Order: sequence, then structure tokens, then C-alpha cells
Amino acid sequence: MPVHYFTLRLLADEFHQNLQHATITEIFTQQKNELCFIASTPACEYALCVSLEPRFHYCILREGFSRAKKNSVDLFQQAIGKAIERVWMQPGDRILALETDGSMTFYIQLYNTAASNIVLVDSMQNVLSAFKREKQLLGSIFTSRQRHETEIGMNEASLMDLIREGSQQTAQEFLKTVSPMFGALYSRETLFRSGVGEHEVMGEVAEEKRLTFVQTIMKVTEESRKGTPMLYHKEGAQDILSVIQLEHCGDMSLQRYESMNEAVSAFLTHTFHKRWFEARKREYSGKISGALENSKRAILAIRKELASAERATEYEHAGHTIMANLHTIEKGMSKIELPDIFDDQSTVTIQMERALSPHQNAERYFEKARKAKQARVEAEERLVREQERMTALEAMMEELKNCRDDRDMKSFVSRYERGTTPRDALNDDSRIPFRVFTVAGGYEVWVGKSSSNNDLLTMKYAKPNDLWFHARGVGGSHTLLRVPGGKIAPPKEAIIQAARIAAYYSKMRKNSNVPVSYCERKFIRKPKHAAAGAVMLEREEVLFVEPLLP
Repeated sequence: MPVHYFTLRLLADEFHQNLQHATITEIFTQQKNELCFIASTPACEYALCVSLEPRFHYCILREGFSRAKKNSVDLFQQAIGKAIERVWMQPGDRILALETDGSMTFYIQLYNTAASNIVLVDSMQNVLSAFKREKQLLGSIFTSRQRHETEIGMNEASLMDLIREGSQQTAQEFLKTVSPMFGALYSRETLFRSGVGEHEVMGEVAEEKRLTFVQTIMKVTEESRKGTPMLYHKEGAQDILSVIQLEHCGDMSLQRYESMNEAVSAFLTHTFHKRWFEARKREYSGKISGALENSKRAILAIRKELASAERATEYEHAGHTIMANLHTIEKGMSKIELPDIFDDQSTVTIQMERALSPHQNAERYFEKARKAKQARVEAEERLVREQERMTALEAMMEELKNCRDDRDMKSFVSRYERGTTPRDALNDDSRIPFRVFTVAGGYEVWVGKSSSNNDLLTMKYAKPNDLWFHARGVGGSHTLLRVPGGKIAPPKEAIIQAARIAAYYSKMRKNSNVPVSYCERKFIRKPKHAAAGAVMLEREEVLFVEPLLP
């Protein structure tokens, strides 16, 4: 709507009043799809900014403009120093023309499609330069669609005749024929005022209703020529720019403006705020949803780990059974069946290490029981933390859903960035500067994103007992399997998954079998003056794995 024909027609008149005899001092782009004309008068410096952003074109005049110091490119230099003689609207087309005193004219095509462009032509309409597709257009003759405002000069009788001629047309099709400049907005208003349905066939509409329809077309046309800048607003809906009062928008609030440029400025402000709000809402919704999925996976993995930790009783049982039967067991056995010390009527089968004595086998089972108990305690603590985190994430998602405008969102974002959202629920995945994965047992894997980021991960964030991984002999990311508390070793499945992640983020990603070195972080050091990401391993183990993300 910022580039509707009726809107542009008013803007052209306003631009002419402000820019006539102004001298063009700069023309540049500092943002994709946007061109700025800086023009000065003795009283003021103006910036005419034209955006050809896909499906969101606009043209706005500002007093004063701050040009960026970087990423700014000068264009159309042959027009610098020229005075603007006239700003006008191409009849029947959405083209603004800036005519200079040097027999040059800028044509600003604002179709809201990929066909839009800004071209500079000479007095013979030869293209001298273009904002887009310059190589293709340079030297060609500029032509426009040269349509006419067919509604001008029409009267009641001629419109009624056209209805009879096009009796098989629907009302919407008829409007496109006789008033192509109306577009969807003003066609909708015409249909609403006249009470004619857009799909009604004109030949089937009663004569009296046809007359009302024709009179409404003429009235809307006349009102659009006078043009009063208006902006319609409704919470949750797209703002509407109009040059006439819209009866079909009676449920929206109406704001009138002194100029169309002012109305467009207000429209853009509202739209940019809304776009920022929607973009942030999508961004944080994605972050929270991702964190929730990670949390759910972690909880499932921890519960699986807890199930295996239940074997502590079984291990203790085996150890006590061996101790009670030391006199019957010989070293070198791989398996033995013994009376159950808790049930005289049953026996138990126990796997033995042949290289160990019976007493050492019993100690081995007691140690496994101790580790299983400790693993259970740590897993239960992780489960509580993860459940609390998931609850906080759910509360955060609900809070995000309740954000209604950019003010609510700014408050949410501010607290989120400061880490003051419920329990800092996103403090891991979203605030850690690494890639984050959850593997078996609910353990986290952190992966560096660059050489300097690898250094940060390994030398600053890693704890001594965390497991460090890297594809052997090739470039790749530092990968860290975090070991909370540093007492209980992660399950083998978690270690293999971490190795697969390290292989995936290496130059051997496309190989099917990749050697990956790993060790505890305390066995890694960084040589003096070494390049970013370069480290030395004092000891290592190697796994051969397929590159794969969990």
C-alpha cells in the first residue's frame, strides 16, 4: 500500500513541492534494495529513500539523513550536481519521475515485484544507468506500460453501457477493466459501499443496483483525486494506508495526516515495529522449542541411565555370594553357579574374570556396585535439574505467547539477554557460544565453531575431567563431552556419540570410518605461540566411528 497508485500520486505532488530546484548532492545505497537521493535547497537537506525490497516497496522523503561510514556505495554519479526541475507521476502507472535540469530523468518503478527498478535516462529516453540489471538495460530505450487512468472522463451513461457490453463479467472483473488503478483495496471499498458481491455477474444484477454500483465507482474516483491521507490500524492486523475514508474498515481506528509522506512514515514505523516483533517472536520461539526438545531428550536419557543404575543391588549380591563361597572357587573360572545366599532353594550364575582371583572378582563386583550407586545419585541430581529447567522453559514459552506487541517483546528480550528469565532456563543452549548436543545419559556435548572458538572451548570452558575429542590428523572442531562432577565416567554410548560428532565436524565428514582421538581435558596443553585452535595431547585413546549427529 505504500506504493498504491493513489498513494504515489499524492506523494509525487508533495515531493515536487519540496524538491523542485533542489540540487542532487549524493546518490548511494547502504542497504540491500534501497537507494537514497540526497538533495539540498538553501533551507533544507532532504533524503529521498526508495526501497525495492521484495513485496515491500516504499518511497519516503526525510529531512536530514545520516549516511553510514561503511558499506555505502555511490551510484548514478552523472546526476550529481543536477537540479531537480520536476517530480511527477507517470499517467496510469506506478512510476515516479524525477526530471533534472540536465535533460536527465530518473524513473522510479514501484510495482512491488521483481520488475521494479530505478533507471536514469537522457532526453531521448536512452538508459544511462540503472539500480538493477544495469548491464542488461544500459543503452536500451526506456519504455513504460503507458496505461491511462481509464476512469477519468467517464460518466454514468458510458459506464452503464460498458456493463451491458460486459454482461458476463463479474463485478470484480468489471472494476479491473474500467478502474485498473483501484487495486484490491479500493475495489473492495466500492463493492462494500454499493452492496454488490465481487462474484456477482453484471448481467444478472438488477438495473437499480447497477446504477448504484456505477455511481459508487465515480464517487470513489472523485474522492481519490482529492486525496486525504489516512491510516487505519487494528491490533493484530496489517495497517492500511488510504486516500479516502474506508467504510469497510469501520472496525479499525482511523488517523488522519497533513501529508501522505507523514502517513507513509507512520505506516512504515508501525510495520517495522510489527516485523521486528514477529521476527523476535519466531526467533525466541524457535530457541525455546529447541531447548525444550533437548530437555525432553535429556530426561529420557537420564531415566534410561537410572534404569541401568538399578543393577547396584545385583552387583553387591554377586560380590557377597563370591565372598561366601571363596573356598569353592578357583582362579581361572569364567563362570560359576553358586547357592544363592539369600535363598537356599536357588542358585545364581556369576560371570568371572579368569585373570583375577576369587577375592579380586568379589572386589570387582563391589566396585561396580559402588559406581552404580554413585551414578544413580548423580543421575537423580541431573534429572531434578533438567525437570526444573523444562518447567522453566514451559513457563517462558507461555510468557512469550502472551507477548502482544513490541513493548512486551522488548521487555522479554531484555530479561532474556540478562539471564533473568525464569531460572535462567536457557542459560545452557542459547547463551553458550558453541554448538550444543545431548547424548546418551543426558550428557551434553559442546562443539567449537571456529579456531578461536575452539580455543575458548578447550582452554576456558572445559573442566579437567571433561572428555575432549578431535578427528585424528585432520582439521576439525574441538568437541567436549561434559562430565558434571568429574567422578563418574560417561557411558560408552555417550563417548561413541561424542566421537561421531567430532568426526562430523571435521574435514573427514564424508568418510565412513574416521579415527577420533580423545582424552580428559587435563591431558591437553597449548604450546606457546601456537596458532588458534592448535593444541597438544599428552595421552590419547582412539575410536573409529562413522561421522554422525545424534
